[in-house]
Amino acid sequence: MDIRYMEYILTLAKTGNITQAAKDLYISQPTLSQFIRNYQTTTGISLFKRMNGRYTLTPAGETFCKYAEQIIELENTMNQAMQGFKNTRILKIGTSTTKAISMVTHLIPLYRKEFPNIDIAMSEGNSFTTMAKVVNNELDLAFGSIPSTDLYKGQMITLRNEKIALAVPSRMALCKNANYNYIHQLDLETFAKELHDAPFILQHPGSCIRYLADGVFRAVHMTPSVILNTSNASAIVKSVSSGMGIGFIPVSNMVLDPNIVYFLLDPPLYRIHCMVYRKKMEKDLPFQRLFEMAQEYTEQWSDLNPEVGDLIPGTQG
Repeated sequence: MDIRYMEYILTLAKTGNITQAAKDLYISQPTLSQFIRNYQTTTGISLFKRMNGRYTLTPAGETFCKYAEQIIELENTMNQAMQGFKNTRILKIGTSTTKAISMVTHLIPLYRKEFPNIDIAMSEGNSFTTMAKVVNNELDLAFGSIPSTDLYKGQMITLRNEKIALAVPSRMALCKNANYNYIHQLDLETFAKELHDAPFILQHPGSCIRYLADGVFRAVHMTPSVILNTSNASAIVKSVSSGMGIGFIPVSNMVLDPNIVYFLLDPPLYRIHCMVYRKKMEKDLPFQRLFEMAQEYTEQWSDLNPEVGDLIPGTQG
């Protein structure tokens, strides 16, 4: 099991309250509830008892937490011990999106040419877990996406905003009169009316886009039928193309396909590509230069803010 999921269970055990635990983890309450429910269903082991809104550990849960704490402590001890073999400074960077991973892997050799005494320790994870590690000083900084500029105030620098599209199989009734070459608009009332029974392919809980999607479902009082969770936007596009279901994807992942019609919701959804850094991190030259490189790199990103009526990238016209 991924250590971040151990932290989910440990945090709920510590607080005893699902709302407070989700807040401490920087994820939504439905996301945490679904993770706990899915884990217990998949393993057939109950970790918690719920009574009067409080979560208490079962004997199995106590055993889980005992070993989870040891595993996390052992990993931290190992990381600290390994740093003792280095004379250079280590910059711990987290990434939470495919775009961020591509950017950081591109920038690392360029950055180290300017700052050879700085080694990069790069890690990957979902948006909220990665950003929480920055807040908790486990990472120096992270590149990824968040759903709102209200998050991480005083510790966040915006790079680019990107719209989120709804990809719908063209054979569905909603797309009957829609031309797949163009981007269409969909208001929330129609979304709820036409898609309340539709199957959805969504990102894993804890990701930025899943957080935005869950917000849409809450706004229209809809419980989606989720048939597949995946962190890969391209996999969602392929699944929609095959007719499996509907998915939310970044507009940069749209591809021209006669089997898919793309919609922008009204009001539109955005993810914010950003850099989040430790509150007490020194804004020295290496910090400033890394931000400048990231800015220069993201300025090359195109097609992040299309409008309703625009042609899908790849359309011949």
